Amino acid sequence: MTARAFGEGDCRPWIDATAPVAMDDVGGLGLAAYAAIAVRVGARVEARADVLASAGLDEAAWAVVEPIWLLRLAAAAQRGDAAVLGAWDAATTAAQDALACGPIPSFEAWADLLAAIEAGDDPAEAIARGGLSLAGFARAQRAYGARIGADPGLFDALRARVADRLEARRAARTG
Repeated sequence: MTARAFGEGDCRPWIDATAPVAMDDVGGLGLAAYAAIAVRVGARVEARADVLASAGLDEAAWAVVEPIWLLRLAAAAQRGDAAVLGAWDAATTAAQDALACGPIPSFEAWADLLAAIEAGDDPAEAIARGGLSLAGFARAQRAYGARIGADPGLFDALRARVADRLEARRAARTG
């Protein structure tokens, strides 16, 4: 099967499974620039139109750029292309960190937030109550993941704190 550009012919994106994933710019955006815009759009901190305009895009241009990058990332995932997926991970991490402001939550605040989510609170609301954006939550999650990786005992302490907070919530409900 011949690979065709997205939108050619019958408008179905044909992907040659044997070809390497294309990494050239799409609409003037490389992977890192696409990731930065996608993270900002997804964070919903700024108006979507403002995010796109800051990159010199409008909705029509984004409607071309986004599906091409998403197809490329899907193809990379299907092929197990660690280089492309690693570049995507690095680009999204950098974009999330750029959006996240302020300090990482304290150990106690982090455990309380995890307990709220585990108890069934709406994650977005719990994260906002914890004073974090979604990008800030992702940054804190990476930070605590690294700390736990360096000190496995911290995982046990975190789980114990979360269990205590969950028990306190149950006790408060039952009076």
